[in-house]
Amino acid sequence: MKKVWKIIDTDHLYISLILLIAVLTRCVGFGIYPGGVHVDEAFSGYEAWSMLNYGTDSWGYHNPVYLMAWGSGMNVMNSLLIIPFIRIWGLSEITIRMPQVLIGLISVYIFYLLLLRVENKNTALLGSFFLAVSPWHIMMSRWGLESNLAPGFLLISAYFFVKGLDRERYLILSAFFFGVSLYCYAATWILVPAELLIWGIYCMKWKRIKVSRYLFMSVILLFVLAFPLILFVLVNMGIIPEIRTGFISIPRMLYFRSDELSAGNWLHYGKRLLHLIIFQEDGSIWNAIPWFGLYYLISTPFIFAGGAIYVSKLITNIKNRRFGYEVLILSWLVVGLGTVVMQGVSVHKMNCCHIPVIILWTKGAACLLKRFKKLAKPLLAVYFCCLIIFMGYYFTTFQRQISERQLQGSGKAIQAAEELFKSDIYEAVCLTPELRHSRVLFYTQFPTDKYREQVKWQNYPSKFLNTKSFGIFEWDDNKEDPYNEQKIYILPVSEAEEYVQKGWNVDTYDYVCVAYK
Repeated sequence: MKKVWKIIDTDHLYISLILLIAVLTRCVGFGIYPGGVHVDEAFSGYEAWSMLNYGTDSWGYHNPVYLMAWGSGMNVMNSLLIIPFIRIWGLSEITIRMPQVLIGLISVYIFYLLLLRVENKNTALLGSFFLAVSPWHIMMSRWGLESNLAPGFLLISAYFFVKGLDRERYLILSAFFFGVSLYCYAATWILVPAELLIWGIYCMKWKRIKVSRYLFMSVILLFVLAFPLILFVLVNMGIIPEIRTGFISIPRMLYFRSDELSAGNWLHYGKRLLHLIIFQEDGSIWNAIPWFGLYYLISTPFIFAGGAIYVSKLITNIKNRRFGYEVLILSWLVVGLGTVVMQGVSVHKMNCCHIPVIILWTKGAACLLKRFKKLAKPLLAVYFCCLIIFMGYYFTTFQRQISERQLQGSGKAIQAAEELFKSDIYEAVCLTPELRHSRVLFYTQFPTDKYREQVKWQNYPSKFLNTKSFGIFEWDDNKEDPYNEQKIYILPVSEAEEYVQKGWNVDTYDYVCVAYK
């Protein structure tokens, strides 16, 4: 096949360079950038530590299929994957982010392999480059939000499915990874069965999949992996009682978030979704940086162009009665967008859609470069410059912003407060409501059994529980007595000045301070 780009060849050198870019952008300063710890990744890490050391999660469930966490649940797979790293290196910012960064790096190469099968070598290289430099994928790979594992596992599942169209035994691997993805993000409970139904019917129609022992084993494997979650839904709908065993637990949530899934607001959510795709941000600093977007703002025309090209190919193939991979890609995107419209719009709720969107981005750019070959080097240079500017911003301005939001220094402040408390002149350590209990559990590695015995809640039962106290720690949302000299206060630096003016001792740790008399 005629070369489209001289700068890109099929030689292994180029994919190696792309993977090197992926490693550098995701691993330099890993564990330090982003600063601090998000409340969800802290909880996911503590649950992993608890299951490793106590055999249960923080609520006392043995091997739960879904974590109770805040009261309305948290996906369990991230915690399970963290356990081996905690066993080796202990609980830290690095170990709780290891699964995400590894899946992120693997995804860049798997994306290349997938596009090799559904497109061509040049497009595959271009796509892997786009994924490697994508702000969304870089940011996602550097912190441990549990639902962010879903895109990587869905990508791996799709790759083995496509490979299974030629060698049936790979369908078993596809089924396994689809099953694992169900434990990464609850939105996949809708996406996976709907997507596989469409893919299966279409591929069987064109005889790319046939009834065989491999198909039978794949279906059985996926059902076995999905069955505990089917039980989980039945438990939380009140159809069957909660299941607790020493081997596996199907917990009943304090609040089952089935109300988040609704088709009633589709017009409102549809508008927000269109805004998100065009402007590539949802207002959350954790998900996207304005002016850079998820895939760089200059990519939006390529995304829509790629979508138009795939739709055109779909229509052509239907007219000519011909098999085409665009059905798999477009159905993946449409079903994924459908889950977003039903549950609310945000970058992480679009986790089922990002990979097909980047495929559209790649297709749109590849078609442009096929027509105008001389644009290849300038276009790649532009994206590389965007990457350099983005990483510069990420390591400086963004780091300051996120460190303040995630209360970097909390661990040192909590440790200092614990040391002060040992003097026996204080009755409690009072924490700012912003310093949620998941961070305290994470930094102190508070014994799980004692936590369950001592924890008191402000709003039990609730969708998102707020802690009142456990151990020496207490939270005072009302601030009825903010200057009790028998208490040690941990608060943001923005609130420190009033304590200084009243003659209190104030020790500062990055963006957190400890005030005491």
